[in-house]
Amino acid sequence: MGDDRCRPYCCGCCIRCPALVGNGAAHRRRLQGCDPTVSSEPTTPLISIVTVCLNAEAYIGRAMESVLAQEYPSVEHIIIDGGSTDATLSIIAELEVRYAGRLTWLSEKDDGLYDAMNKGVARARGELIGTLNADDHYEDDAVARVASAYRANPTTGVFYGDLRAIDESGTSNVRSAPAAVRRESLLGDMMLFHPATFMTAAVYDSLGGYDTRYPIAADYDYLLRCAEAGVGFARVDGVLTNFSVHGVSSTNVRATDRDSTRVRIAHGVSPIAAWARYFRRALAFATYNRFAGSAAFRRAYNSYKGRDHA
Repeated sequence: MGDDRCRPYCCGCCIRCPALVGNGAAHRRRLQGCDPTVSSEPTTPLISIVTVCLNAEAYIGRAMESVLAQEYPSVEHIIIDGGSTDATLSIIAELEVRYAGRLTWLSEKDDGLYDAMNKGVARARGELIGTLNADDHYEDDAVARVASAYRANPTTGVFYGDLRAIDESGTSNVRSAPAAVRRESLLGDMMLFHPATFMTAAVYDSLGGYDTRYPIAADYDYLLRCAEAGVGFARVDGVLTNFSVHGVSSTNVRATDRDSTRVRIAHGVSPIAAWARYFRRALAFATYNRFAGSAAFRRAYNSYKGRDHA
């Protein structure tokens, strides 16, 4: 079963409830005061990694090993499990001892991915917070590079880098993040990769948690909220995260695009323009599925996708 040791310290309300967001900073300071292992050294600020999982026995061990392998000395890992019925919890418990007190985890039903992520963020004690999918893994120096960028830019709120996508055959390609981020460019496309993005605790304390009305694109909504609030963005050079690409159905693509379209409209894009874009992408994906058997078509499409940050 899940570990309840985090429960006395946090109900999660300061992150999940916008009305209480003003209490977030004080609440996080109380969390830090509860644990003498939290670093107070300005040169090695604590960095929190949040992982949400459900029945992830095939992947969770690798994700945890990648956090344990970080060259940076001050990292904590928060795992929020949605009630796994496979071996996920056994794997977490087996690896827990190697964290030397820097792992917090629980297993309980949730109301979706971003509800679980909000629970994890609420329990984070670090100055910076990253989100790692259960089936992804970090480069060994990823957190160290993010920490270095944070020390060089202490007033910046969002740090992001490149992502290496690896498909089921082991083929990989690097997806490059943009050199700079503006609200207008974000409205055009989700240019950043959430598993390769870190945000300061101060940003979460100020803006609150992820909006669970967007079950798939709440991360996109959050980055737009950051841009609209004047939060600074800084690029960290190189690949931070290795991202597992599984088979993608047309149903999943349409659901993702629909949720992203709702986000764009909520942030001021004309509904006509937003839905026109949605239908263009749906047509493009349908065309790809129809002609994907052609090697020449695949080469042309993959070349195009290499320039697409969506």
